[in-house]
Amino acid sequence: MRSLGDESVWLLYIGAGEQEATLDRLIEQSGIGARVIRAGYLEGDALVDAYRCSDLAFVGRLGNDAGGRIALEPMACGLAVLGNTEGALEALVKDDHGWPCQVLEADEITKRMREALALPREALKEKGRRALEWVKSNRSFAAEAQATVSFYEAISGA
Repeated sequence: MRSLGDESVWLLYIGAGEQEATLDRLIEQSGIGARVIRAGYLEGDALVDAYRCSDLAFVGRLGNDAGGRIALEPMACGLAVLGNTEGALEALVKDDHGWPCQVLEADEITKRMREALALPREALKEKGRRALEWVKSNRSFAAEAQATVSFYEAISGA
């Protein structure tokens, strides 16, 4: 955040885990603590509300499900994702509806975040709408079920 040089940028950190004490230390050491809100683990309406009040979601690594839910949740709430393209995330974080980072390093993240935040608010929202439409078309329960059936048909020769 500091390297963005934009005092209007706030970080809403959603989640909990073993590294929270380390994260708190890093936030304080970096001098950005006054612009970081640690919401902890959220679910249900609270999680949806947090996504809906945001302009952009950042995904550094896959969550504990390894299937990309960490990116799919904000996308399903109409939020574009900036983040890593490692593993399952490669299929999810695309230029059309987000900002993929091929290399998960501070300079690359800052560059991509500057690109995102330089856009007019309506352009950010449009990317979020495209993310939502992508999820509806590609990762709905119906689409997942059809992909599974097609896979089983292919391997069974049906």
